[in-house]
Amino acid sequence: MSNFKVYPIPANNTLFINSEKEEITSIQLLDSIGKILNSIEVNTNAYSFEILNYTKGIYYLKIETKTGKKNIKIIKN
Repeated sequence: MSNFKVYPIPANNTLFINSEKEEITSIQLLDSIGKILNSIEVNTNAYSFEILNYTKGIYYLKIETKTGKKNIKIIKN
């Protein structure tokens, strides 16, 4: 599984997601109880994810590659 960099945390408008080695295939934004709020298919090592229209709080990003997936806790200011 690739190492990911997700920044800034906390974030206001945009999250930047970078994978050092593997291509990211999908990204999901989930609320604190696991409900999927946004889901996109991508094929890239870097992606800008807009969170401007979401309320302040704690969310999770589920980032998936061809070899696995990782959940990352984020905070929206």
